Amino acid sequence: MESLSLQRIAGLITANVGLRMRETDLPHLAEVLRQRMKACGCRDLDGYYDLLVRERSSPAWRSPTIDPMGNSVLSSSEWHYLLTQLTVNESYFFRYRNQFQLIAQRLLPELLARKQQQHRATGGNGRPRLRIWSAGCSTGEELYSIAIALAELNFAWAAWDTLLIGTDISMKALTTAQQGLYGNWSFRQTDPTLQQKYFRPQRQLFRIREDLHQRVTFQYSNLVQAHDVATSALLQDIDLILCRNVFIYFDEQAIARTLAKFHHSLACEGYLITGHTELYGQDVSQFQLQVFPESLVYQRPSAVPSAAVTSMGLSPGQTAVGNEPASVQAASLPSSCSLKTVRAEKVYPPSSQAPRSSVATQPASPSETISGLTLEAAIAAAKTSLFNKLYAQAIIQAQQICAQMPHRFEGHAILARAYANMGQHLQAKDACKQALSLQPLNLELHYLLAQIAEEEGDLDLAREHLRRIIYIDNYEFQAYLDLASLYQQERRIDQVIKMEQLALKTLNLLPEKTIVDSTTGATVGDWRQYLETKLAFGSAQLASSQSPPK
Repeated sequence: MESLSLQRIAGLITANVGLRMRETDLPHLAEVLRQRMKACGCRDLDGYYDLLVRERSSPAWRSPTIDPMGNSVLSSSEWHYLLTQLTVNESYFFRYRNQFQLIAQRLLPELLARKQQQHRATGGNGRPRLRIWSAGCSTGEELYSIAIALAELNFAWAAWDTLLIGTDISMKALTTAQQGLYGNWSFRQTDPTLQQKYFRPQRQLFRIREDLHQRVTFQYSNLVQAHDVATSALLQDIDLILCRNVFIYFDEQAIARTLAKFHHSLACEGYLITGHTELYGQDVSQFQLQVFPESLVYQRPSAVPSAAVTSMGLSPGQTAVGNEPASVQAASLPSSCSLKTVRAEKVYPPSSQAPRSSVATQPASPSETISGLTLEAAIAAAKTSLFNKLYAQAIIQAQQICAQMPHRFEGHAILARAYANMGQHLQAKDACKQALSLQPLNLELHYLLAQIAEEEGDLDLAREHLRRIIYIDNYEFQAYLDLASLYQQERRIDQVIKMEQLALKTLNLLPEKTIVDSTTGATVGDWRQYLETKLAFGSAQLASSQSPPK
């Protein structure tokens, strides 16, 4: 009973703030809950669950405020205390130096020039506007780093209408950010000259210079929930969004919702920067992908296709003259996509696992409930059962979801995976068919069908599914390797070589140092070296059991 109650709270957390609760997270969650139950006087997990449900609609949860000086939280709820203990608030100034080099030397100057040009083109009334949002700002170092980068560009603050805003779900982190007071550990990658120039010693700490402190603002925000009217108005026409090391903690639906929110908030040609590998396997087709040597950057396309871009004629990943980034052309997308501007499709890392579903789903109506849970919580609970290898339980939960909401993709997808893991291939294939009728471009289920076909000994059908994956997304590196593996079983060495050459060709479109497998730390360069070495030995060595990069 306690285990079920724990999973119910985990589902509630996931549904409301997007935090993905893995099996390895549950012991920590249980310990945090014991502490919070004691502090709140709750006798059991069910009582604490009820408390969280009651506080979901309280103003203290949805619209908390902090002291402008960062001294204390003026209003809070149990959710905030809970999330303070569950979220990670690790940050430091100029984190990921290469990305900040790109921002300071390329993106900010480009944005400032473009915004000035747009301002003049519209008559030059008032001041040009610059809007930058640090989403998931933690303790504020990232946003202050942006302010310092602008100051280093001799930015004319008084001549611009500027908004530098940081938002986070942790009230404790926001309080620290508002104070602008930091210890030595926050400066571990900061040029000492910059630290001396923009910070003032205060006992054993360092305070951000007051003129920069006044240029930034911090505010509470739950990225997976709808913003209130005032916040929605504030977070519009954003020129640059930084959301780094946030998506790694989110479940699939939270990522999709947040990406949709960012796309809506960005100005045309505005930029989104994330952690280096956070969006692999996600649907980013609404953005144009810019590939710089330092980082991938997602850009909201202009309302009208840019002649300068469309006339470049670049292939996916190709680099233009000088330091111009590579752009992925619409022609490289599936033929079913009708696009009038350059957009990026999905990019996947080499992995032994199929990628996650890449299509966003419709948010549930508040009135939709299953076994006393909201639809989203029921889906989260079923996913938890699947992850914990409780396949029979996952099947029952997914069947309930399908019965009440037959047009929801997730229920059928969970059924397919659970049946497959139990070896019930016929039922798994039927569930895949239902799910693919709702999301025909879902790569995970095509991978699952390929795996089932291989297990049943139908290698031709397995190859057909893998070719379909490549047709949907011709950057799908793993599919080429899986095809090579199938041909290897048949000792068709010429086809093995061909597939591995195609895999290598795909890798050559990506920056060498990009980490493409977070579990092993393998980079694009590692995989290139592995395949180049393997191919160099020729067909005689292809039958040997080389291991991929670790």
